[in-house]
Amino acid sequence: MRRLEHGGGVARRGEPPRFGRAPSRFQAAQATVEYAVVLTVFLAILAACALLAHAAGEGALADAAEQGASHGMGGLGWIDIALY
Repeated sequence: MRRLEHGGGVARRGEPPRFGRAPSRFQAAQATVEYAVVLTVFLAILAACALLAHAAGEGALADAAEQGASHGMGGLGWIDIALY
């Protein structure tokens, strides 16, 4: 059977050209694990953004900032309000 040169790989007539070797079982398993880890991290970031948007929409972030600011004043929040 005659072989044809095709783009760096050697192909037989009627077969698509193969570029490089097929991935081993270890490489395929590693790629699957990497995909699962990246997908999990991406979904966690997406969920955190959705929760922050929901909290900002309900005013929970503003309430938390207000409570934190007045708590940091140590009971002298009225001075801060008066000077504002």
